[in-house]
Amino acid sequence: MNTTTQSPENTPVEVQLAAAPQNRDDAVRAAGSLLIQAGFAADGFTDSLLKREQTATTFLGQGVAIPHGMIDDKHLVKRTGLAVLQVPNGVVWGKGRRRQAPDRQPWSWASQRPPTSTSRCCVASPA
Repeated sequence: MNTTTQSPENTPVEVQLAAAPQNRDDAVRAAGSLLIQAGFAADGFTDSLLKREQTATTFLGQGVAIPHGMIDDKHLVKRTGLAVLQVPNGVVWGKGRRRQAPDRQPWSWASQRPPTSTSRCCVASPA
């Protein structure tokens, strides 16, 4: 297992602009696919993202959500990485309300998080 850590400014990021997911789960799946295709996570990580979202919402407000995997699935994290979806039309993220940023530029995020991190958002480093 890779035990090196990266500083946030060196974290690789995959970005998809003008994404058009139909709902929260589609947004999570799209972000999970970016993470897997980039080699940040193993197959099955998207299921972990979806399971986590069913447990508790990762929507933070201001048009931002930070889906992340379940702690039991930390073995699926291969290396540090971040995926970002820019969603111009917003995403319905629970309770039927469309989530948009104040500047009308909706964003949806997904990330891996380190299993031993005290911060639970944005960047992942395998333990």
